[in-house]
Amino acid sequence: MDYDNIEIMRRWTLLDQYSFFNAVFFCSLFSVVLWLLCRKTSWMVRLGLKPLCLFVFLAVLRLVFPIELPFVQIVGSRKILVWVQRGFRIHLAQLGGHSIETGDVFLFVWLWGAALLLGRFLWQWARHGRFMAQCPSIPQEMMEQVQSWIPGFRGQVRLAAGQGTPYVVGFFRPVIFLPDADYKEQDLHLILLHEWQHFRNRDQWSKLLCYLLCCVFWWNPFLWLLKNKMDQLLELRCDFSVLEKIDTVQQDDYYEMLLGTYRAAREKHSMPEGIAALASSHRHVILQRFQMGGHFSRMEKQSKVVRRILMGLMTAAFIGSYLVIFQPQGFPPPVEDGHRIYSGPPEGSYLIHHADGTYSVCWEEGQIVPIEDATDEFFADLPIREEGEK
Repeated sequence: MDYDNIEIMRRWTLLDQYSFFNAVFFCSLFSVVLWLLCRKTSWMVRLGLKPLCLFVFLAVLRLVFPIELPFVQIVGSRKILVWVQRGFRIHLAQLGGHSIETGDVFLFVWLWGAALLLGRFLWQWARHGRFMAQCPSIPQEMMEQVQSWIPGFRGQVRLAAGQGTPYVVGFFRPVIFLPDADYKEQDLHLILLHEWQHFRNRDQWSKLLCYLLCCVFWWNPFLWLLKNKMDQLLELRCDFSVLEKIDTVQQDDYYEMLLGTYRAAREKHSMPEGIAALASSHRHVILQRFQMGGHFSRMEKQSKVVRRILMGLMTAAFIGSYLVIFQPQGFPPPVEDGHRIYSGPPEGSYLIHHADGTYSVCWEEGQIVPIEDATDEFFADLPIREEGEK
């Protein structure tokens, strides 16, 4: 049998390590593009909020569904990805007959980091549950007024002493928390409208999903970047939803209320952990909300044709990300006519790790053949035995 001329045919699978790595890559790429688009308020005004929110949705969807389609086009890398693959397969130690490699260490640190962050999130949520139980509900007369302002409101409003900003929690029934302060009636009305709009938009679900993804992929800075931009866009979308429902005079009052809420939060240095908040602790974010509000009328008149074209291009880019897959490639030359074709090494094959760091492959017939690169996909899944091991 001629082992020197073998054509490597990639076996199609719905999900493997390469489709997973490509999902992380494209999600990160979308996150960077979104960050660039949101840097300038003028760009956001031209694009509108719907295309940007769609971009966030597609980026998250690309990560959540790292599938590989049967007609995908393989783009091989003979340098960068091969080096990365080699970096994950550096032998570090031998433990109980198992070779410990850098990839094993990375996986261990990854899982422990994700477990710690998820545990921290659950602890914060439980602590907030205990805090919520201690917060008194608003008086019944005030609750009747709230229901007159927001028809269909079926939740609770509680007074949260020590908090500097209003916020809403609850996935099925809203609980709005108000700092224990003296409110003007108009400000209280607008605050409750804002928090109720967050609940109606299902922003809690969106933030929860994105935060959990950040906990799992904590090592990816671009995913945290995506989360921050998503939080910013959800606040802007909530602002615009409220502005659509109130008159021009109330729109001015709305931003005065935002400014007062932001100042109160800054003075108390108190922001709820792990839950949605009205005001951001970052000055440039709250400033952009004011700038976007100044362009509210202009954005309302934005061309629907332009918006649809932009959303179509983003959807096309999302679909296109499923048409290619990047992977390491160090395949042998194409086979000539008459040679046997393999879609993978014969059953029973394994790699032999020599003392000098080189590798050989032992084929099904017991023939041992030296190889140059053990990280090639053709050999990557083979078991490894130390020289002299039986």
